[in-house]
Amino acid sequence: MSFGFCSPFQDRLKELYKLKGIDITLRGWSLTVAKELISEGIIEVSQNNDEKYKQQNDISRQLRNHLEEKYKNRTPETIWLKRYQEYFSCSFDFLFGLIDAPTHDEKTVKDIIGLDVEATEILKEKLKRDRTHKYQHSQILSALIKHSNFSSFLALLASHPDGSFDRTSIDGVDLSNLEKQAVINSELKDIVINIANDIRKNIQYNPNAILYNLVFGLYDEGKLNEAQLNYHLEKMGNGDFSEIV
Repeated sequence: MSFGFCSPFQDRLKELYKLKGIDITLRGWSLTVAKELISEGIIEVSQNNDEKYKQQNDISRQLRNHLEEKYKNRTPETIWLKRYQEYFSCSFDFLFGLIDAPTHDEKTVKDIIGLDVEATEILKEKLKRDRTHKYQHSQILSALIKHSNFSSFLALLASHPDGSFDRTSIDGVDLSNLEKQAVINSELKDIVINIANDIRKNIQYNPNAILYNLVFGLYDEGKLNEAQLNYHLEKMGNGDFSEIV
């Protein structure tokens, strides 16, 4: 099915696979994705084992087809667009090439502060994985950006992006490139240490981190369901740890 314009769909699809950590050059990648589409309920298949196996292979083959040359300037059927949108949690606008980030939220982040999609995804996944320390990490990032020396740190990096140095002298003394590099590295080190020390002193560390670890551990072991997990997290977020301790 073609919509009559040069669609970036295939390029966007490859980008989404990359952001999700799926290497489409590896053998069997499409079968893995097919199984995930089924297990997540995005695609329903027969419960008959023989039929299920056949449908699973058909889905795997279609996933590969969408990356072939014939889809270079085409978009797939609407049902597949919906499946991809749900699987990657992305916007249809991204699939159609109308925005340059997978979601409108990420597009806003990129437009406002220039943080690219990959960096946004890394931060998002980092905070998601480190669930116990999520709020501490957010505090640290905020404190880092607001620190008075942060702009000096960026300025030093930006003025020497390729390792070259535009200052021919420091305090009126001519220096060799290696000497200038050593001075810049020393300045960077001092700034980083200063920022780190200030953040360590001012960040409010969560004294109940071990309790969060306990709750998530019970959830990971299957001893709490998602509703119970959210119930405890809400209570803990309001400062009530009575049911945990």
